[in-house]
Amino acid sequence: FPSHDNSSSSWRLTQTLDEMRSRFSHAYQHRLIGVTPSIDGPNFMSREREILAWLEGHRSEEERDRWIAIDDQPAWFSPFNDRLHITDRHVGLDENSADGLRRKLHRILLESEPPVCTRSAFAYCSN
Repeated sequence: FPSHDNSSSSWRLTQTLDEMRSRFSHAYQHRLIGVTPSIDGPNFMSREREILAWLEGHRSEEERDRWIAIDDQPAWFSPFNDRLHITDRHVGLDENSADGLRRKLHRILLESEPPVCTRSAFAYCSN
């Protein structure tokens, strides 16, 4: 599933982009293209606002709807946000969660029904 991934993880506050890339497999590292800005501390809808700010500065208006967030902190997003894929903070993105994410990616990004990113990250996906 072609994507360009951006980190909104709190890692971005203490590590450079290259340091964050080093945490991932070599095959994935080139897909991590940036980090979201830090807006206020972690609070209600802060991560969603950070993602939207990044999209505003880096993508055309027509491309701004092509994103999905994977996070274990639903309070950092607006309620019932269909762009959010919630993971269990103790498990992360496991096989069961990945299946749900694949379906959501197809529905949101391809506008059809039935592949990935990391916890606390969002993906800007392209065809």
